[in-house]
Amino acid sequence: MTPEERLDAKVANEKAEILATLVNGVAGGTVLGGIITPIVVTKQLDLWWGGVSIGGAVLLHLIARLILHDLQLEE
Repeated sequence: MTPEERLDAKVANEKAEILATLVNGVAGGTVLGGIITPIVVTKQLDLWWGGVSIGGAVLLHLIARLILHDLQLEE
């Protein structure tokens, strides 16, 4: 692997890691917005909305893991 290819792989990996971090952060915000905020404000949890929030957060987390799965080798 040439130095240019190694640098390109490193840059691609950093971009993928940043994107995965962003998606995972959005997943955390989904949980916060869909479950914790309604509990704090209304002192109760809407099970349907909580389930949708958890499902969306899990889906976003899995997307972040897929992004990380496609990292390139930097050998």
